[in-house]
Amino acid sequence: MNRGDVVVATGPGFGNKPRPFVVMQADSYAMLSTVILLPITTELAVPPSRLRVRLEPDTRNGLRRLSEVMTDIPVTVRPDKVDQHVGKLNQDELRRVEQALLLVLGFAG
Repeated sequence: MNRGDVVVATGPGFGNKPRPFVVMQADSYAMLSTVILLPITTELAVPPSRLRVRLEPDTRNGLRRLSEVMTDIPVTVRPDKVDQHVGKLNQDELRRVEQALLLVLGFAG
């Protein structure tokens, strides 16, 4: 798993259905016993939120529907909770997610 990968995870805390996530943990910390993920939803925020990054589905990211990365709900899980790799965010998408995450964490204004 690398930063910006779109993966699917299941299990307690994720509901009963598999859910896509974006890997946000730095690649240099892949050896840790946990991984930091941001959930992705197809339930779009109304009105749009600066904390949710909208993603168009495409073959690169592996998403099937218009979706949003929920930077306001980061989760830390064991790597064995990740079931599959489905895609990867492009550089622009990853940059937008990083900017929104900085807002959530109070590192940007």
